[in-house]
Amino acid sequence: MGVLGIMSHPILQLSSLSKTFPGQIALNQVDLEVRSGSIHALLGHNGSGKSTLIKLLSGFEKPDWGYQAWLNNELTDLWEDRLRNRHQIRIVHQDLGLVPNLNAIENLALGRGYHTGLLGSIHWEHEALRAQELLRGLGILPDVRKPVGLLSRAEQTYVAIGRALQNWDDYTKGLLILDEPTAALQSTEVDFLFKTMRKIRDQGAGILYVSHRLNEVLSIADCVSVLQDGVRIHSGPVGELDKARLVEILTQGQNKVKHISRREPGKKVVLECNSVFSSRLRGVDFKLYQQEILGVAGLIGSGRDEIGAVLFGAKPRFSGRILVEKQKVYAHPREAIQAGIGYVPSDRTGLGLVERHRLFEHLTLPDISRNTNRFGHINRNQELKDVESWSKIVDLRPLDLFRRMHKFSGGNQQKAVIARWMRLQPKVLILDEPTQGVDIQSREVIYCLIAEACQQGASIIVCSSEAEELALLCHRVIVLKAGLKVADLSVEQLTSERIELEATGTSNRRRGMRVHQHQITTTVLR
Repeated sequence: MGVLGIMSHPILQLSSLSKTFPGQIALNQVDLEVRSGSIHALLGHNGSGKSTLIKLLSGFEKPDWGYQAWLNNELTDLWEDRLRNRHQIRIVHQDLGLVPNLNAIENLALGRGYHTGLLGSIHWEHEALRAQELLRGLGILPDVRKPVGLLSRAEQTYVAIGRALQNWDDYTKGLLILDEPTAALQSTEVDFLFKTMRKIRDQGAGILYVSHRLNEVLSIADCVSVLQDGVRIHSGPVGELDKARLVEILTQGQNKVKHISRREPGKKVVLECNSVFSSRLRGVDFKLYQQEILGVAGLIGSGRDEIGAVLFGAKPRFSGRILVEKQKVYAHPREAIQAGIGYVPSDRTGLGLVERHRLFEHLTLPDISRNTNRFGHINRNQELKDVESWSKIVDLRPLDLFRRMHKFSGGNQQKAVIARWMRLQPKVLILDEPTQGVDIQSREVIYCLIAEACQQGASIIVCSSEAEELALLCHRVIVLKAGLKVADLSVEQLTSERIELEATGTSNRRRGMRVHQHQITTTVLR
């Protein structure tokens, strides 16, 4: 636990904080207190007001009139004093806010500037040493001259945290806000991040930690507050709660999914992956059967986070064959769609949707021909009926067909992305991190959609960093390590512990593996 007690003092106090958008009350009279030396978890389903609260604290949005806010017992205006408050409030957003083409040195300098000489030239060696010292203090030492887009997700997270913490002289007066920092991390990387969070907390900082992972909240947080529809419905010490009680608070007793029923898959092979090589895959072979849910596990960099894009043709395939119902599929998304493959990428914002599209445009994007006449003109009424039907199937909220995608919450964006591909009734549906960054209610809806798509005849591949999710959903799980398939687990072997052991290479006394060298062409197969 933190240093809560006599030594602790309130870093942030909010009273009656509200925010109204046209036609929507995003926050309604919210009270919140975060104390020094504590980790305060903020929970709630997508659309509950968490993101709005963070935007108000950062000064990105202006609060409604009538609230009061204190920073270190000093009254402040979150809007008028936003520039001054940045010295005490530091934020690491879920998308991290890094520039992928710049290295760690340059990303760290974006907010504070460079150390320069008399003539304005940058002292690059000094900057490199400063970056290394900052990241070493957090417990890692990546190549600071390497573009951050080539670093692992865990290393990127630490660069973003380091940027937030730099030039922060007095931790006892600072508030660090972490928005879903573990969304794309493996369990070992999460443990390492938590050690860093505890170190920051023990130095006297207050941490506001936003997450959907309840097990992590129970293990790391000192206090927890829950938002629902813009209203704070619970706040108190974590020690008074267990997971069942926390789920009950979050879902208001409406938790429907206890277990996903898995019918026996068919014997027909729908998809074959034969000796596929890519930038990370090293000769992967597997078969996907009719109405089977196949999981893909592995650490970041193992190939698990690339195999979906390679199968769909969104990333280059250097050699090997992919067959759908014994027909060869060339390495291009158009060919994959024509073969009956749908793909939901893990990067929902960057790759999964067009943020400025309206909902009806987004859902019909992969195939608009279904609602066109013989002259190629779109029948708008027919298209809207089609979109409305699928929006109801995936429980999309609000059901506004003309709402632009960036205005939906993360969970509803994800349901819309899945609905877009389910509408095509694909033979193979590839889901990469299907529940990343979504709340517990949206997660349950997505699980039901996956099970329903399987029962309707689709064969599904689920690539996930969450072992519990794979154990719950899948008939079978393959495990990748260093680009190789190192395990193929049947349903009798599917436990989260077994999947984690295989992914980390600690089962069966594995000490390492030898990769045979192959001559690989860098030409994309056509």
